[in-house]
Amino acid sequence: MILLILRLPETVPCALIPTRSPARPEPKLLDQIRGRLRVKHYSIRTEQSYVDWVRRFVLFHGKRHPRDLGATEVEAFLSTPQGGIEGKVLKKT
Repeated sequence: MILLILRLPETVPCALIPTRSPARPEPKLLDQIRGRLRVKHYSIRTEQSYVDWVRRFVLFHGKRHPRDLGATEVEAFLSTPQGGIEGKVLKKT
């Protein structure tokens, strides 16, 4: 067995040294949610429902990312007709 050792000269420009492949952009929020729900084998109807809730929540708060929002924003959303407390969904549950 022959072992080849390749030494680069110390004057090799950085542009010639291979780097990582370009990173893929991180999936969008709703795509991340869909992916997570599919990994956990949730039904397609449950996935659609959860994605719709998150979409309405984000739109209600002016397209701010949920990681930037807290409990007060959740309460504000749920106390509106879009959030469901005054609607048909949460009255029965």
